[in-house]
Amino acid sequence: MDFFKWLIGGLIGAAIGAAVWIAVVHFANYEVGYIALLVGFLAGIGVRTVAGDEVGIGPGIAAVGAAAFAMLIAKYVLVSIVIAQAFGGDEFDFSVPGGADQGIAYMADDVVAEAVAREEEVVWPEDDSVYEDDIVSNDYSEEIWTAAQERWEALDEAAQAEFIEKKQEEEKLFLAEFQDELKQEIFKQSFTPYDLLWFGLAGLTAYSTGNGLNNDEEKVAAAEPDDSDAEGDGPEPEPEQQS
Repeated sequence: MDFFKWLIGGLIGAAIGAAVWIAVVHFANYEVGYIALLVGFLAGIGVRTVAGDEVGIGPGIAAVGAAAFAMLIAKYVLVSIVIAQAFGGDEFDFSVPGGADQGIAYMADDVVAEAVAREEEVVWPEDDSVYEDDIVSNDYSEEIWTAAQERWEALDEAAQAEFIEKKQEEEKLFLAEFQDELKQEIFKQSFTPYDLLWFGLAGLTAYSTGNGLNNDEEKVAAAEPDDSDAEGDGPEPEPEQQS
């Protein structure tokens, strides 16, 4: 169908505008709303490029849809960039200090999880200062840490290494899921009344550019003869002869 052809053309144009918008916001650290007009204009140009002589509401709606979709994607990409920067990108790691303490801490988490599943009360250290140093064992009660240490020492070196690797993979999966949920929540909350204004102006620009009606009217006007010239064309009157 022609509509999908128009839509693809509009998406290509809108994607260029959205890329400019993302680059400006990312490097300038400031959201320039009026670039939304550029997205709408380029969406309309993209539709006109593939629509040719076809004009009307259809191409205009395709341009509006392309512009709106590109702007939504751009906002989501910007939110994703912010989240990635906040979490330090691929370098972010939940892991506690390496070595045996790391493995025992993972074991301690399992001990806690099992106690919670049995609906037993879990006792935590009361001293808040434990979070100010790097001694992992201080984050757990002596009872929990001792139970975890016994489990850890019951494993051989190969099993210990495999256990740590498994827990780190679980952390990475948890972090990825947490970031996805955070992206969705921040994306929803990122919309303001100004976004409605810019989306509206972008849609209006996309429709007026993409429908081709203005260009069609100009072509018709150029093809019509000029009445003032037509009146002046005809044979010139013969001069009167003097007797």
